[in-house]
This record gives sequence, C-alpha cells and structure tokens, in this order.
Amino acid sequence: MVEDVVQMVMIKLCRRISRLREPITFEPWLFTLARNAALDSRRRIRCRPMGGASEEQLANMPASDSTMAVREILEALESALPQLAPADREIVGMIVGGASYRAIADKMHLSLGAVKIRLNRARKILRQCMSVSHEIARPRWVA
Repeated sequence: MVEDVVQMVMIKLCRRISRLREPITFEPWLFTLARNAALDSRRRIRCRPMGGASEEQLANMPASDSTMAVREILEALESALPQLAPADREIVGMIVGGASYRAIADKMHLSLGAVKIRLNRARKILRQCMSVSHEIARPRWVA
C-alpha cells in the first residue's frame, strides 16, 4: 500500500519535473505531489466495495434470470420502500419504470441535480433497509 503510493509519487515526479520553475520550490512541490497521491489512494480504498463473495457463494447464486430470485428482490424492495418519503418513492418508481433523470426532473418540477441527490439518498436508505432484512431472513435461494 505505502509502496504503491511512493511509486505513484516517483512516477509523477519524473513526469512533471520539467514543470518545476524554480529549484527552491522543489521540497514543497514534492510534498504536494506526495500528499495528493496519498489522498487519491485513500479515496480509491473508500470507493472499493467491502468484501466480495467467495467462490462457493458465487457458485450457489442463481442465474440473474431466475424468477424466484427476482421475486425475492422485489419483495425486499417493496418492504423497504415505505421507509422513503412519498416523493422519493415516486422517483424510485419512475426509475424502475425506465424514466430518464431529465423526464423525472420535468415531471416532479425539480432540477436535474435535485433528482440525483434524492436518488442517492433513496439508494442509501434502500440499501440499508434491504441489507438489514437480508440479514434477518436469508433468501431461500442462498444455500
């Protein structure tokens, strides 16, 4: 991990050394490169999904076209939807129905940014509610 950041700093240093105007500013310039590389590395780590499915879990997963799996996912979604505000439920319904963000913004009299923000919040709530219900009652198709 640390070695990766150091390597990135060295690569950036080699590529950008020609942009350095005054040799006296080398130290702060290098510090800035190192700090930015470290922050980028931390951001990438935070964006990675937490844990993955094991080979056994992947082997036992149903095909994505399995009607039982789709039905159980929809049931979990239906039980999580009441946690959302009515306007957010309507937006999620339109997304599931295939509407574009622009169409939703026009219909709901919202800006495009407001639709994206509401969907982001709704996804977090739904993900949390569905994962809690998943922990309590495992789907029948999971061994």
